Formats: sequence, C-alpha cells, structure tokens
Amino acid sequence: MKSIFKAFIFVLSVSILLPIVLSGCAENAEPLPMNKTIPASSSLEEAFGEFSRIVEQGDLDGLRLRIYYAKMSIVCVWGGLSVDRILEDDSEDITMITVDSDRLAEHIDVLKAINEEGLTVIEGNKGHDSRICYVFENEGKNILTIAFGGAEKGVFVNGLGVKYDRRFRDLIVPFVSDDLLDYLEPAFINAAYNG
Repeated sequence: MKSIFKAFIFVLSVSILLPIVLSGCAENAEPLPMNKTIPASSSLEEAFGEFSRIVEQGDLDGLRLRIYYAKMSIVCVWGGLSVDRILEDDSEDITMITVDSDRLAEHIDVLKAINEEGLTVIEGNKGHDSRICYVFENEGKNILTIAFGGAEKGVFVNGLGVKYDRRFRDLIVPFVSDDLLDYLEPAFINAAYNG
C-alpha cells in the first residue's frame, strides 16, 4: 500500500512540477540579453542605418544574410533563446541558411522594403527570446539583426522592440522553401499576435 501511495505522490509531483520547469515561454521569465555582437539601438534610424545605406546604394557585394531558426520543440524546454545563444549554437537544434550577395541582389526590392518606415517601437521591451533570427553581415561584420518568435512581444531589430510587420516574413520568402515557410508560420503568427 505504501508503494502505491509513494507512486501516487511521485506522479502528482511530476505532473505539477514538470509544467513549471518546462514553462520557459512564461510571460514572467527573466529577460534574456539580445546579443553581444551588435549593441542595442536607441532608434529605428540607428538600427537600420548601415543596412539601408548599403541597399540604397545597390552595392551588395559584401552583404550576406544568415537565417537561423530553432526547432519548435526546444524553445519551451530551454526557456527561450537569446540571439547570442542562437548564433553560437552548433547543435542540430538550430538551423542556419546562408544567402549570398548574388541571391540578395536578385531580390533587392524585398531588401529595400525592410526599413524603419511604418514600424512602431514597443516601449519597455528590453529582454528577448526568439525562434527566428536574421543576421545581415557586410564584409563579415553584423550590421542588422532581426529576431522574433519567442514569448516576447513583437520583433527585435538590433535589440529595439518593434511591432510585427509582414515585411519580416516576406523578407525570407524568396530564400526558403514553402515547407520551411509553413514550418515557421507559428512563429510569425505569434510575433504578429503578441506584437
């Protein structure tokens, strides 16, 4: 009888504690640092500055886009991912797609649409966890990071919180498969709903 009672207590404890331990997507989770590679911007103009200049000039030779995304299953288990964690993770939980300057040049119209116009800053969003991260590099230097899809509201552009805009989804459409776009759709919906 005692072993049945102990088993019952164990199962009850696990069923109560497991959701708490795995609830990394909770609203009250500690804010995660954005990233160390690009200091947080204080304005949208600052966040998009170098990227916008390069795209407007049409000189994309040194520009490269890296698209990172985390498996759906790991975000809640790990309690969210900072941009640094996504960029530094070399496990199979994070996938990276690299888009070179030639492919970017073919879709310069999509790049030109990514700018501060029409975006609204979300005040007070300092911490961040994400599932999707885009990093634009120029000559090997990170110049623009766009991250979203975690429990935080909206999108983070170089650490600055902004409301979700469909342009963030449209940006990767020319560079990923339809299957991958479908797989990432919940993160886009979450960012739109929360932003």
